[in-house]
This record gives sequence, C-alpha cells and structure tokens, in this order.
Amino acid sequence: MKIRLERNHLFMEGNCVICGEAFQPALLLPMVYDDSGNQQYGELCTRCLEAGPAHIRAQVARQVAASRERAASLLAQADQLEAELDRPLEMPDRTTWQRAFLDAFLAELGLADNDEITAFRAEVAMWPDEVLQRYLTTQIAAAQSSDKLQRARYAIAWQSGEARGLTEQL
Repeated sequence: MKIRLERNHLFMEGNCVICGEAFQPALLLPMVYDDSGNQQYGELCTRCLEAGPAHIRAQVARQVAASRERAASLLAQADQLEAELDRPLEMPDRTTWQRAFLDAFLAELGLADNDEITAFRAEVAMWPDEVLQRYLTTQIAAAQSSDKLQRARYAIAWQSGEARGLTEQL
C-alpha cells in the first residue's frame, strides 16, 4: 500500500478509506493506492496519517474482517433469494394495493373513519364512468388542495377511476 500526497482541488468533505470517518480535507490530500500505485483506494484523513503505519494496518485488518462478514451475509442472502425463484410468488393484486394505499392516505389525513368519506366512497361506486371521468378532469385542483376532505375525495375518485381503467387517458 502506498500513500501519496496530492493537491486538493475540490475541498469537499471526504470519508477516510482507512477509518471511515468524515473529514474536511486540506490543501494536500493523502491518497491511498495499492503497491503498484495504479489502483486508488481513496482518501486518508490526517488523523490516520498522523497515527502511523501500525494504526493504518490495524484499521485495514478490521475493514477486511468486516468486509468478509458482509460478503458472507450477502452470499447467504443471495442463496436464499435464489431458492425463492423456484417457489410461487405471493403478492397483493393491484386493486388490493391501491385500496391499501388509499386507506393509508386517508388515515394519514385523519379521515379513515369519517362518515362523510364513507358516504362519498359509496356514492362514487355508483357513478357511471362518464360522471367519474368528468369529476376527475374538472376537480383536479382538489388533489392539491389544503382542504384534507377535498384531497381525500379526489383520492377516492382517482382510485375508483384507476380500478375502472379511466385514469390512463388523464
């Protein structure tokens, strides 16, 4: 391993390749290379530079061990995922996902159990496609309204429109 002092042109915060800590580089930036000097590993903080070779070697040994542990964990995860390729994939359909998203949105607005919202859901379900499409095109401002009830109504109408395939033209 070789350390070269190079002129710093960016002066951006960096992370030390040896200890991993963030640091503010100075005018000269210690850079770590392999023995051939061709492969650059990264920047070296002045704390590690000043701590000397024994500190640098100890830090590199810790990084090697941690990297090997991460690699083993990633390989085990890859093996598990690969085994899943032979099993059936269970997942919610698009309609279930959209309903869950809408329910979460309404809960976030504090309107999940609101009687007016429940009534509006039932009303929208009865609208003919033309009425729903007209609502979606004329009430678009409601989607960005600061009025939570208006936003909730538009979200309900949008979800209903998506379920009917009406939002693709909007």
